[in-house]
Amino acid sequence: MTEQDQRDLAKAARYGLCGVCQWAELVRSSKGSLFVLCKQTKLPKYQGQPVLKCNYFEAREPQTT
Repeated sequence: MTEQDQRDLAKAARYGLCGVCQWAELVRSSKGSLFVLCKQTKLPKYQGQPVLKCNYFEAREPQTT
């Protein structure tokens, strides 16, 4: 995930856990809208945002450059 993707993910998941969760992935529509996809198979793919509590939350490892 690029630094820009990380910033966009945090922006799309404003104030919620998804912006820093390893299971979250940013999806861009053909029109430029941003959506947060949850890759945790036990949860719905697209959660309502912001997610403030999640039993499957795992913080993303900081990227080293």
